[in-house]
Amino acid sequence: MTTQDEIEPDEVDVRALPREPLDLIPGFRDRLLMELDAAGVAPRRRIGTLCRITGRSGPSVRRWIDLEEPGLPDLESFARLCQSLKVDVNYILGLTPLRLPLPEQKGELEDGDEPWLKEVRRVVSASLGGCEPMVMRGDDMAPKINDGDLLFIDRRQTIIAGNGIYLIDYMGRTMVRIVEDRLSDGIVLRCANERYADLTISPASIASSEFRIAGKVLQRLTITSL
Repeated sequence: MTTQDEIEPDEVDVRALPREPLDLIPGFRDRLLMELDAAGVAPRRRIGTLCRITGRSGPSVRRWIDLEEPGLPDLESFARLCQSLKVDVNYILGLTPLRLPLPEQKGELEDGDEPWLKEVRRVVSASLGGCEPMVMRGDDMAPKINDGDLLFIDRRQTIIAGNGIYLIDYMGRTMVRIVEDRLSDGIVLRCANERYADLTISPASIASSEFRIAGKVLQRLTITSL
Protein backbone atom coordinates (compact mmCIF):
# COMPACT_ATOMS: atom_id res chain seq x y z
CA MET A 1 0.00 0.00 0.00
CA THR A 2 1.47 3.33 -1.11
CA THR A 3 1.41 6.17 1.43
CA GLN A 4 1.79 9.87 0.76
CA ASP A 5 5.54 9.66 1.43
CA GLU A 6 5.96 6.70 -0.95
CA ILE A 7 4.63 8.25 -4.16
CA GLU A 8 6.71 7.12 -7.13
CA PRO A 9 8.67 9.85 -8.96
CA ASP A 10 6.67 9.37 -12.17
CA GLU A 11 3.31 9.53 -10.41
CA VAL A 12 1.35 12.77 -10.33
CA ASP A 13 0.11 14.11 -7.03
CA VAL A 14 -3.06 15.89 -8.12
CA ARG A 15 -3.16 17.76 -4.83
CA ALA A 16 0.02 19.58 -5.82
CA LEU A 17 -1.30 20.76 -9.20
CA PRO A 18 -2.14 24.47 -9.59
CA ARG A 19 -5.84 25.14 -9.37
CA GLU A 20 -6.34 28.44 -11.16
CA PRO A 21 -10.05 29.17 -11.71
CA LEU A 22 -11.17 28.43 -15.26
CA ASP A 23 -13.38 30.93 -17.03
CA LEU A 24 -16.05 28.38 -17.96
CA ILE A 25 -19.16 30.09 -16.63
CA PRO A 26 -20.14 32.64 -17.85
CA GLY A 27 -17.15 32.70 -20.21
CA PHE A 28 -18.49 29.88 -22.38
CA ARG A 29 -21.85 31.62 -22.69
CA ASP A 30 -20.24 34.92 -23.71
CA ARG A 31 -18.01 33.30 -26.34
CA LEU A 32 -20.92 31.24 -27.69
CA LEU A 33 -23.05 34.37 -28.07
CA MET A 34 -20.18 36.14 -29.81
CA GLU A 35 -19.78 33.23 -32.25
CA LEU A 36 -23.51 33.21 -33.02
CA ASP A 37 -23.45 36.96 -33.65
CA ALA A 38 -20.41 36.59 -35.91
CA ALA A 39 -22.25 33.89 -37.86
CA GLY A 40 -25.14 36.30 -38.44
CA VAL A 41 -27.62 34.51 -36.17
CA ALA A 42 -30.23 37.03 -34.97
CA PRO A 43 -31.06 36.95 -31.23
CA ARG A 44 -34.56 35.66 -31.92
CA ARG A 45 -33.09 32.69 -33.84
CA ARG A 46 -30.47 31.65 -31.30
CA ILE A 47 -32.53 28.95 -29.55
CA GLY A 48 -33.72 27.39 -32.80
CA THR A 49 -30.21 27.44 -34.28
CA LEU A 50 -28.68 25.77 -31.22
CA CYS A 51 -31.42 23.14 -31.25
CA ARG A 52 -30.75 22.42 -34.92
CA ILE A 53 -26.97 22.19 -34.43
CA THR A 54 -27.02 19.94 -31.36
CA GLY A 55 -30.35 18.12 -31.59
CA ARG A 56 -31.15 19.16 -28.02
CA SER A 57 -34.45 20.58 -26.76
CA GLY A 58 -35.22 24.27 -26.35
CA PRO A 59 -35.07 24.26 -22.53
CA SER A 60 -31.66 22.55 -22.66
CA VAL A 61 -30.00 24.96 -25.07
CA ARG A 62 -31.63 27.99 -23.44
CA ARG A 63 -29.57 27.32 -20.30
CA TRP A 64 -26.32 27.69 -22.24
CA ILE A 65 -27.05 31.34 -23.07
CA ASP A 66 -29.06 32.28 -19.99
CA LEU A 67 -27.96 35.71 -18.76
CA GLU A 68 -28.60 34.96 -15.09
CA GLU A 69 -27.65 31.31 -14.55
CA PRO A 70 -25.82 29.97 -17.61
CA GLY A 71 -24.99 26.29 -17.84
CA LEU A 72 -22.62 24.12 -19.85
CA PRO A 73 -23.63 21.73 -22.65
CA ASP A 74 -23.01 18.02 -22.56
CA LEU A 75 -19.85 16.74 -24.28
CA GLU A 76 -21.54 15.68 -27.54
CA SER A 77 -23.39 18.99 -27.86
CA PHE A 78 -20.16 20.84 -27.15
CA ALA A 79 -18.39 18.94 -29.96
CA ARG A 80 -21.23 19.66 -32.40
CA LEU A 81 -21.09 23.36 -31.55
CA CYS A 82 -17.36 23.51 -32.27
CA GLN A 83 -17.84 21.66 -35.57
CA SER A 84 -20.72 23.82 -36.76
CA LEU A 85 -19.24 27.17 -35.69
CA LYS A 86 -15.76 26.07 -36.85
CA VAL A 87 -14.16 27.31 -33.66
CA ASP A 88 -11.23 25.77 -31.82
CA VAL A 89 -12.12 23.98 -28.58
CA ASN A 90 -9.38 25.73 -26.59
CA TYR A 91 -10.79 29.16 -27.35
CA ILE A 92 -14.43 28.48 -26.59
CA LEU A 93 -13.40 26.77 -23.34
CA GLY A 94 -11.45 29.87 -22.34
CA LEU A 95 -8.07 28.13 -22.33
CA THR A 96 -6.70 30.72 -24.76
CA PRO A 97 -7.80 34.27 -25.66
CA LEU A 98 -6.75 33.65 -29.29
CA ARG A 99 -9.66 32.71 -31.53
CA LEU A 100 -8.49 30.02 -33.95
CA PRO A 101 -10.62 28.17 -36.49
CA LEU A 102 -11.25 24.46 -36.03
CA PRO A 103 -8.34 22.58 -37.68
CA GLU A 104 -9.26 21.12 -41.05
CA GLN A 105 -9.57 17.38 -41.41
CA LYS A 106 -8.29 15.33 -44.33
CA GLY A 107 -10.58 15.72 -47.30
CA GLU A 108 -11.71 19.22 -46.31
CA LEU A 109 -9.25 21.09 -48.51
CA GLU A 110 -10.76 23.27 -51.20
CA ASP A 111 -10.62 21.99 -54.76
CA GLY A 112 -7.11 22.31 -56.14
CA ASP A 113 -5.48 23.02 -52.78
CA GLU A 114 -2.20 21.30 -51.97
CA PRO A 115 -1.16 20.20 -48.45
CA TRP A 116 1.54 22.89 -48.29
CA LEU A 117 -1.10 25.57 -48.93
CA LYS A 118 -3.11 24.26 -46.01
CA GLU A 119 -0.05 24.73 -43.78
CA VAL A 120 0.51 28.27 -45.07
CA ARG A 121 -3.09 29.10 -44.28
CA ARG A 122 -2.81 27.67 -40.79
CA VAL A 123 0.36 29.57 -39.88
CA VAL A 124 -0.69 32.91 -41.35
CA SER A 125 -4.23 32.66 -40.00
CA ALA A 126 -2.89 31.99 -36.50
CA SER A 127 -0.63 35.05 -36.71
CA LEU A 128 -3.67 37.16 -37.63
CA GLY A 129 -5.65 36.24 -34.54
CA GLY A 130 -7.68 33.42 -36.05
CA CYS A 131 -8.86 35.24 -39.17
CA GLU A 132 -10.53 33.03 -41.73
CA PRO A 133 -8.69 32.61 -45.07
CA MET A 134 -10.59 33.08 -48.32
CA VAL A 135 -9.47 32.99 -51.95
CA MET A 136 -10.45 36.05 -54.01
CA ARG A 137 -12.34 35.17 -57.17
CA GLY A 138 -12.80 37.65 -60.01
CA ASP A 139 -11.24 40.98 -60.99
CA ASP A 140 -13.67 43.25 -59.10
CA MET A 141 -10.91 44.51 -56.78
CA ALA A 142 -7.97 44.48 -59.22
CA PRO A 143 -5.30 45.73 -59.10
CA LYS A 144 -5.57 46.20 -55.31
CA ILE A 145 -6.65 42.57 -54.83
CA ASN A 146 -6.21 40.18 -57.72
CA ASP A 147 -7.98 37.00 -58.69
CA GLY A 148 -6.42 34.14 -56.70
CA ASP A 149 -5.08 36.30 -53.86
CA LEU A 150 -5.50 34.82 -50.40
CA LEU A 151 -7.48 37.13 -48.11
CA PHE A 152 -7.69 36.95 -44.33
CA ILE A 153 -11.13 37.86 -43.01
CA ASP A 154 -12.01 38.82 -39.46
CA ARG A 155 -15.47 37.23 -39.25
CA ARG A 156 -16.06 38.76 -35.84
CA GLN A 157 -16.36 42.18 -37.50
CA THR A 158 -20.09 42.28 -38.31
CA ILE A 159 -20.60 46.05 -38.24
CA ILE A 160 -18.90 48.84 -40.15
CA ALA A 161 -16.05 50.07 -37.97
CA GLY A 162 -14.55 52.79 -40.15
CA ASN A 163 -14.08 52.78 -43.90
CA GLY A 164 -12.14 49.84 -45.28
CA ILE A 165 -12.43 46.63 -47.25
CA TYR A 166 -15.20 44.31 -46.10
CA LEU A 167 -16.80 41.02 -47.04
CA ILE A 168 -20.45 41.78 -47.83
CA ASP A 169 -23.51 39.58 -48.21
CA TYR A 170 -26.11 41.45 -50.28
CA MET A 171 -29.20 40.07 -51.99
CA GLY A 172 -27.83 36.55 -52.00
CA ARG A 173 -24.39 37.49 -53.29
CA THR A 174 -21.09 37.55 -51.39
CA MET A 175 -18.60 40.19 -52.48
CA VAL A 176 -15.42 41.97 -51.40
CA ARG A 177 -15.83 45.72 -51.56
CA ILE A 178 -14.33 49.01 -50.37
CA VAL A 179 -16.93 50.40 -47.97
CA GLU A 180 -17.50 54.12 -47.46
CA ASP A 181 -19.95 55.07 -44.72
CA ARG A 182 -21.81 58.25 -45.70
CA LEU A 183 -23.88 58.44 -42.52
CA SER A 184 -27.48 59.43 -43.29
CA ASP A 185 -27.03 58.75 -47.01
CA GLY A 186 -26.19 55.09 -46.44
CA ILE A 187 -22.99 53.38 -47.55
CA VAL A 188 -21.20 53.10 -50.86
CA LEU A 189 -19.68 49.82 -52.06
CA ARG A 190 -16.78 50.43 -54.42
CA CYS A 191 -14.70 48.13 -56.57
CA ALA A 192 -11.01 48.91 -57.00
CA ASN A 193 -11.47 48.01 -60.67
CA GLU A 194 -12.78 51.14 -62.40
CA ARG A 195 -14.67 49.00 -64.91
CA TYR A 196 -17.32 48.40 -62.26
CA ALA A 197 -19.71 51.08 -61.00
CA ASP A 198 -20.23 52.05 -57.36
CA LEU A 199 -23.25 50.71 -55.52
CA THR A 200 -25.06 52.85 -52.94
CA ILE A 201 -26.97 51.02 -50.21
CA SER A 202 -29.72 53.05 -48.54
CA PRO A 203 -30.19 53.04 -44.74
CA ALA A 204 -33.42 51.06 -45.20
CA SER A 205 -31.62 48.36 -47.21
CA ILE A 206 -28.81 48.23 -44.65
CA ALA A 207 -31.35 47.44 -41.94
CA SER A 208 -32.98 44.68 -44.02
CA SER A 209 -32.15 40.98 -43.92
CA GLU A 210 -30.77 41.23 -47.47
CA PHE A 211 -27.64 43.09 -46.31
CA ARG A 212 -24.98 41.82 -43.90
CA ILE A 213 -21.38 42.63 -43.03
CA ALA A 214 -19.78 39.17 -43.10
CA GLY A 215 -16.31 40.30 -42.01
CA LYS A 216 -13.49 42.76 -42.56
CA VAL A 217 -10.49 42.08 -44.81
CA LEU A 218 -7.33 42.58 -42.74
CA GLN A 219 -4.55 41.22 -45.00
CA ARG A 220 -3.94 39.64 -48.37
CA LEU A 221 -1.29 37.24 -49.62
CA THR A 222 -0.18 37.40 -53.24
CA ILE A 223 2.00 34.78 -54.93
CA THR A 224 3.81 36.04 -58.05
CA SER A 225 6.18 34.33 -60.47
CA LEU A 226 9.72 35.65 -60.86
